[in-house]
Order: sequence, then C-alpha cells, then structure tokens
Amino acid sequence: MTQMREISEVKRDEIKALRTTGISYKGIASKVNVSVGTAYKYAKDVSLSGEAQGRLDAKIRENQARFAEMFARQKDVKILHEGLTPQKARIVGHCLWDGSVARGIVRYNNTSKALVDEFVNDIGEVYGTSPDRLSEIERLRRMKLHVVDYYSKVVCDDLYRYTPTYSTNDDQCTVPTEILESGNKKLIQEFLRSFWEDEGSISHDGWIRAKIKGRKIRDQLLLLHRKLGIETSPYEEADGSSGIYVIISEDNLKKFTEISFKKSIVVRGKNKGRLKFEVLGSLYGCHLHH
Repeated sequence: MTQMREISEVKRDEIKALRTTGISYKGIASKVNVSVGTAYKYAKDVSLSGEAQGRLDAKIRENQARFAEMFARQKDVKILHEGLTPQKARIVGHCLWDGSVARGIVRYNNTSKALVDEFVNDIGEVYGTSPDRLSEIERLRRMKLHVVDYYSKVVCDDLYRYTPTYSTNDDQCTVPTEILESGNKKLIQEFLRSFWEDEGSISHDGWIRAKIKGRKIRDQLLLLHRKLGIETSPYEEADGSSGIYVIISEDNLKKFTEISFKKSIVVRGKNKGRLKFEVLGSLYGCHLHH
C-alpha cells in the first residue's frame, strides 16, 4: 500500500486555512499542490462557518449541474405511470422533504440506506431508469448520508407537473392537487409516510413531531392528516419555521402507525441509530400499558 507523504507544517496550516473559507478538498489540493487524500487528511476535522458551508454547497451544486449537462448519457427514460401511484406519491414526497429537483437533476439523500433503496425501486417502477450516481457522504460527528442522483430532464419535467418548485419555503411549493383532492387512502398514506420518514422525529420522552420550513405546505399537510382522522397540532419556531405535533392518545397513535415510520433512523439523542418505528413501538406499548 502506498503511504501518504508527510508535508510541512506550513502546508498543513495552509490546507486548514483554505478549508475554513469553504474550499473543497479538490480545490485545496490544486492550490497547495498536494493530493486530494492529503488535503482530506489535514482538513477533515476543520469546522466550517455557516457562510463557508454555504459557499461549499453552492460550488458542489454547480459542479453537479455541469457534470450532468456535459457527461450524463442520454438515457431512454419512459414515464410508465402518467398518473399518481403510491410509488410516485412517495417519489414526489421524498423530493419535497430530503430530496431536490433542479437543473435536470433529481436527488434524494437519507441516513437510511433502506429508504434510498426504496426510492431507487420507485423510480425504476415509475420511470424505468436506474441511478446515474450512488454515493455516500461521511460527516464529522454525524451519521453517514446515502445519496442517489438521476440526470434526466424527462423525469424533472414530469415531477414539475405536481408542484412548480420543490423548495418547501417557497410559497409556490404545494402538495399536489391530485393528493389534496384524492379519495385514495393509500395514496395519501404513502405521501404522508414520506414526510414522516424524512422530517419526523420521535423523542425518548414521547414527543412525535416534524419540522418544515413553509407554513403553506404545513397547513396542507394538516388537512391531509385530518382526512385520515389523525389529530395533529401546528407549532411555530422562533426562526420562522413551523411544524406538526401528533396528539398522543391510544386511538390517534393507532391511526398514526398507518402512515408513520418504517425505514427511517433516529439521527441524534438517546436513541441515535435505532429505527424510528422501534422507538414508536416502545412508546405505543408503554402508552397502552398505562
């Protein structure tokens, strides 16, 4: 195995200083004339300010878009389901919450590989295509992210039929009319499950809630819960975001389990690493006992 060459202390300090400004490991390697591996070795533990992280994220998005435009092969993508199916409702939901649709790229990321695998299966079922890129992102003191990308204008254009933007803090972002007005219980359940899998949390002391940026789409989600007879309560955060609490009662929890967690993972706190449905099961059993 080739060993990584040691570098001078001056270069180490330069690598760390460049990282604090939000430059990528590849960019640092080019500026300091070292390998990307060396840049990562000495900069991986550097904390980034919000501004620096924003610059880094913007550069990553720019590079992804350029890659998609220049190198992604034109695939034979066919829309196998024009209307909303439960699978397509999950796709739309995941793109709204932990995913994105922009610049010809559909992306979904989650700490749960099982959820990303489900997304891949759903895209294959609805559009008959496979991922253009599967990757993993290691994060300091945080759980690893599993990421899937599709480079397809056909898929993006089809998804834009359901909402003009997938940025939930934008007033134009909306729950698809086909779901809001649907009498199909399964369709609503799968759409809401994508929301709770991606955005929902369950604390060790029993709180079940989900935070969301946009109040308009939050209120639409409240309506969907009411259609299924699930009692929820809205809340507002000081930072301008909002969210939903689930009312804790035996009957309400029984209804909530029909739309709740299956494959998502608790990412922080006492239950970190556990499946959310296991924590919910513990809460539900305790509630019935009392």
